Amino acid sequence: MTTLNQLVAVQLSPEAIVHSIDRLSHYLEQVREEKRLITRQLLEITYSGDDTDAKGAVIRQLQASITRLLDMIHFYQVSHQSAHSGDWPMHDELTTFYTEVDEVLLSVMIGLDQHFSELLEPDLPLPYSYAAKAKRQLGIQLQDLERLLQELGLDSVLQEIVMRPVKDFLLHTDGRTSFRTLNFYRGMLNLLQQFTDLGISPPEKFAREVHYILLHLNFNAIEYYLFCINRLRGKLKRYDNLQNKITYLAWCIREIKSIPSAKKGMALDHSQQPILEQIQQWLEEERTYLQELHSTTSANSLPSMGNNGKDVHEILEPSEKLQTSLTVPQLALMVRIYIEEGIIRNTSLGQVIFFITRLLTTKKSESMEAGSFERKYDNPGLSTITTCKALLERLVARLGDYEEKIRACMD
Repeated sequence: MTTLNQLVAVQLSPEAIVHSIDRLSHYLEQVREEKRLITRQLLEITYSGDDTDAKGAVIRQLQASITRLLDMIHFYQVSHQSAHSGDWPMHDELTTFYTEVDEVLLSVMIGLDQHFSELLEPDLPLPYSYAAKAKRQLGIQLQDLERLLQELGLDSVLQEIVMRPVKDFLLHTDGRTSFRTLNFYRGMLNLLQQFTDLGISPPEKFAREVHYILLHLNFNAIEYYLFCINRLRGKLKRYDNLQNKITYLAWCIREIKSIPSAKKGMALDHSQQPILEQIQQWLEEERTYLQELHSTTSANSLPSMGNNGKDVHEILEPSEKLQTSLTVPQLALMVRIYIEEGIIRNTSLGQVIFFITRLLTTKKSESMEAGSFERKYDNPGLSTITTCKALLERLVARLGDYEEKIRACMD
């Protein structure tokens, strides 16, 4: 690298090379030979037994050097073109030379990015010529992808939000971005391309897959966050009572928690909180607000019970309460099934919990505090669901026995 650095920094500058036009082919061959030496070094690194840290240090040093050399060539080209008019005899020859040197160095950078992307310094700015090449490739991919997204019926507002950062990168010809940001754009477009190729339908299902990709990759643009929150508010308005809204929010929270985060450090905007955390926080705050509102509404609607102003809890001793063989989580799930199936009607969850916690006791004498019961109602565990399913199957079998006995008597 020392020879290559000296060659580009000293001998290939416009001021020096105008005196050595007859040596351009020689200089170009020197650059190519240095490239072959670098390629050999990269092969040795690939198959060496060195640890990742040692390899990473060499790769990042090489990345920084090639970036600096590419930017030198870029500025040489700009300086040369601005200092000489197009009719100067050596102009075309020297421009072609700089372009060829740039292509040789670009091939090294492309190799680093393709084969050692995990070891590169992610926040190093892209070389100008490498950024220009990446923009051309992304531009072609973006154009095809936008057409496919429209054909699959993706919301036009969402599509514009997703594509805007990439378009901004493409339109700012003089702007620079980092390897990290470029890899984010590439990864996002590639995943979206894969899903469009699958042709997922209907549009609602395809939109869910797009959201999954954006949340997984941490597409944490403020516009996307606001888009998601507005859509969630719209969904909540479709439910006609507080309990259904709370149940929907609980489902959303479980879904958000089930989405795996992308690898550490991946984000559209590193100054913003991860998008999964932002949306989960909003969901939990909204659920807490509705739960408090629901509890207040339920408490105000509870009937007056008992003698001398005392409620049932104060009247009944534990030994006087009805005992159930169900655990509290199982009882909460069974109550939920009864309410959702319309077996218990014309009442609020708060009223149901009020009666159950005051009239029933479990076999294990577990706590039947209202708040705890409601949390178990909203979030049943898998083992609880399995146990209750087995119980209902036994009940169905018992009904079958009753039916057979009655039919036998009728015969």
